Amino acid sequence: MVSLSDRDEFYSDIKKEFKKQGKISKQVKGIRLLLMNSKGRIYLQKRSKFKKENAGLYDKTIGGHVAKDHTWDMTIIKECAEELGFPASILSDKEFNKAITITDLSIIGILKSIDRINNFQSIRITQKGEKFIQPWITNIYVGYYDGAI
Repeated sequence: MVSLSDRDEFYSDIKKEFKKQGKISKQVKGIRLLLMNSKGRIYLQKRSKFKKENAGLYDKTIGGHVAKDHTWDMTIIKECAEELGFPASILSDKEFNKAITITDLSIIGILKSIDRINNFQSIRITQKGEKFIQPWITNIYVGYYDGAI
């Protein structure tokens, strides 16, 4: 797993690279989730005004970095538990479509992977108002959950 000092050093390095070359060559692996309730309402988050990047902006329901030796699916399950406190299961398309009609969505989230984007361009704005573009390899998930968040 990457330590906080390693992570801080990584982000410092890529910001320097962006200032010098106008682009970042190192991609970050991550997940993104758009979560809905059974009525189709999407849960968005408003980022803390104290975040280093994109502070105070609306964002996807959940996002996270894929740690060394973790899979995409392991990461999304971990992030659901850590960020919003609910258990989740990832299913195939066929299982997902059936499960959302027969599962008590107030006790478990049902998710599916919908895409992997190998060059996702995330526009980041620092607290100083500086913009840079962080390239990601990201796996996109959608899901349903009706429980407390």
